Amino acid sequence: EELPVRLARRAQELKKLPFGLSEQASIKGVRKLYERSFFRIRRFPKPQTAEVEERFTAMLEDIKNEHNSVAANIARGLQELAESRSDIQRRGGKLFHEGMPFDFGQFLDRFYFARIGVRLLIEQHIMLH
Repeated sequence: EELPVRLARRAQELKKLPFGLSEQASIKGVRKLYERSFFRIRRFPKPQTAEVEERFTAMLEDIKNEHNSVAANIARGLQELAESRSDIQRRGGKLFHEGMPFDFGQFLDRFYFARIGVRLLIEQHIMLH
């Protein structure tokens, strides 16, 4: 039950990014990936037989593999923003728009730390089944 909650939180976090970052194609793609993974897990019947458990585990392996490109796509989204918006400056790990800062480095730290937790939950399930 913890996994869908974590996936939903990541999708919401991506949706709330400022300065149009959430609308960049790569970021949208990552958000949709998290949303799709959330719905796949939530719609899957609760495993009560070995066969259903096996299918559930295979689905989790598929989700894990689909998420392999998340880090690169997040970085690509930042690059897309920089290329499409000349009014946004990047200094260190922060983005600035009209003097307002957004600590992108802090966001990445939180996001990637949470991503590790999601992958760990998936991997634990896979290893136990």
